[in-house]
Amino acid sequence: MKMVERFALIVGVALLALALVACPNGNNDSGGELPSLREAWADYFPLGNILANASWGRNDLANPERLNILRRHFDLLTAENEMKPNVVRHGTSYPGTWNWDYAEAQLAFAEREGFRFHGHTLAWHSQSHQWLAQGVTPEVAATRLRNHIETVMMRFGDRVESWDVVNEAIVTGGPGGTNFHLDGRQLNQHGDGFFFPGGTAEANLNWATGWTWRDALRHPLETDGAPSIMSPPPHNRTNWPTAINVPTSHESCFIEIAFRHARYVADREKWDMVLYYNDYNLNIPRKRMPVYYMVRDINDRHREELSGRNLIQAVGMQAHYWLPGTVGGATRHPPVAVCPFEVRDSLVRFASLGVYISITEMDIFAGSGQLREQAIMYARLFNLFRSFAVEHPGILRRVSIWGVDDPSSWRNQYAPLLWGANFQPKEAFWAVLDPDAFLAEHAPQYLNEFAGDNFTEWNWRP
Repeated sequence: MKMVERFALIVGVALLALALVACPNGNNDSGGELPSLREAWADYFPLGNILANASWGRNDLANPERLNILRRHFDLLTAENEMKPNVVRHGTSYPGTWNWDYAEAQLAFAEREGFRFHGHTLAWHSQSHQWLAQGVTPEVAATRLRNHIETVMMRFGDRVESWDVVNEAIVTGGPGGTNFHLDGRQLNQHGDGFFFPGGTAEANLNWATGWTWRDALRHPLETDGAPSIMSPPPHNRTNWPTAINVPTSHESCFIEIAFRHARYVADREKWDMVLYYNDYNLNIPRKRMPVYYMVRDINDRHREELSGRNLIQAVGMQAHYWLPGTVGGATRHPPVAVCPFEVRDSLVRFASLGVYISITEMDIFAGSGQLREQAIMYARLFNLFRSFAVEHPGILRRVSIWGVDDPSSWRNQYAPLLWGANFQPKEAFWAVLDPDAFLAEHAPQYLNEFAGDNFTEWNWRP
């Protein structure tokens, strides 16, 4: 884009933003008056969002305003809950009954409107019936896992372009700690590294202690180290790790069983389908490193049988980020403030494995009076994503925002999204539309934050 054209665009965007701020009760975005986010980012990566018609009583398919925003601003959809095990499967004992109605309605809408669709999720400890793996041998549990994966994949076929095969299987970054605390410290600073008591920085983890990524695997009764209001009740948690006896051998790992079978189904049906491992807090060193080693280990072991392909083809970095100073939802789980440089280092880490990356569930939690700071953080992160996409084309598969408007968000108390009440665009919308213009106006110190970065080295510090 020529400099004159870019200046004209920035001026036009700024004037429209000022007009909407000056008239907060004016037209909302449901009629498509705003510039399109999807078009603004088309040269870099697709933009995604979520759809719900069974989540907490919300039916987006019956909400014309929300659908119009999705049509105008986004390329790809993910079912917020409607493809998870406890929604597609009902009953009180195995095998239960299958219910495809909610997901099929979403896919019909997506196909009619020209959206791509990402599947979420095949294997997860949460939002999964306890009876899926309860009271059976490891062999039976593994058979049930394969059956669930194949049944769901065959139902939706290649109408779904990619799947979160396994979701949130890693809970801690090492022995004796949680993702949030380490020796009494809250992990919220860039460069905290990957320390254990007596340990070393992330690049030189002392494996002589016998610690491996398998020691970081989640078990359903674990809640990141402490009881939490964010933990599902026991009847809504499936004990895949214990049932399949995770730590004992390579083949017994339920992550590998899940990915091997998903790959088998996709290859058998000749579907060009990308298979993801998806997890949260991957911007935190002690969480990203076990995932890094897990993906590396599993892919190295299976690459030959897959003729050079990766078994785990992509990493989904959930981006449920907190601003500094935002109060957490659980008193014993203080939030970890997002640092763009830690997000950057995670992009570099996972890209070095030769896998794709997606930002899968992006929202930024803000406290009272933090909406300007929230918008600045959105701008900084989208600048990061753009710089990474330019330097490494094709690696960043998408950026998906986890919702349209604050009132419909799973964390609505933190106003985390781009539209507010009555679908009014927030400052965060303008920050995502044109990060440079927004930062030039409100935080010029961040304008060239990632200029000249080739994204080939990480910046950990001891």
